[in-house]
Amino acid sequence: MLNNMLIPESLQQELLKKATWGDALSFILSANTGIAEWTLKAHILDMRSTFWRLLLPKPVQGNILHIGSADWGKNALALGKSASKITYWDNQEWRLRLVEIRLKESGLTNVEFINQTPQTSAGFDLVVIYDTSVIGGITGLPKVSPLLKTDGVLYINTADSPRKYKQLLSGNGFDNITVYSPIPHYLHFNYIIPIDGKPIFQYRLEQMATDELSRKLKRWAISILLRLGILKYFMTNFSIIAHK
Repeated sequence: MLNNMLIPESLQQELLKKATWGDALSFILSANTGIAEWTLKAHILDMRSTFWRLLLPKPVQGNILHIGSADWGKNALALGKSASKITYWDNQEWRLRLVEIRLKESGLTNVEFINQTPQTSAGFDLVVIYDTSVIGGITGLPKVSPLLKTDGVLYINTADSPRKYKQLLSGNGFDNITVYSPIPHYLHFNYIIPIDGKPIFQYRLEQMATDELSRKLKRWAISILLRLGILKYFMTNFSIIAHK
């Protein structure tokens, strides 16, 4: 799945040789990645996946830590002008290199790139997690809390059960935790809907059932799951916003 940006290692090495973002993008779109071109373009170029920032309590103007660069640098493009500084932390050299090239060519000068745990404690206003493997999986979440300021915000994308995250976050100094369903996927969503008992979740999915999912079987299935109140348990990926 592209949420882990699992591009074959041979292609990763070729990408490291590209000197410009244009060359790298052309190579990705023309290479045999096993991923449909329209999906690649949506993941790499569609800026709607950065609209989660509108869910934050206030515009981010301080320091941001971005864990994992599976967003291809799009979040920095959206947040870079208002943030004081953005730090991208990733353990995949090729991903980090691609994002660095893209952002430098865009003219952003307030971004740094690291491959290990940042030294700054309690220095970030916002931490964004796009790849939990960088911190060792869900069990690595406790090491993130000390990196945030007291009133900081954490934004996580995951394909795992949000219940586990809520429990772990609640036990590590976070509250006001909201789970969202990005549809169809957090890397390129058209909608991002709160699922914790919010009427808008049911309303939007009902609209999708009639407007977009044209087959009667899909409409019927969604209708049944909605009435049972269990549709959210069939969602495949989630976004979580938590406040420290």
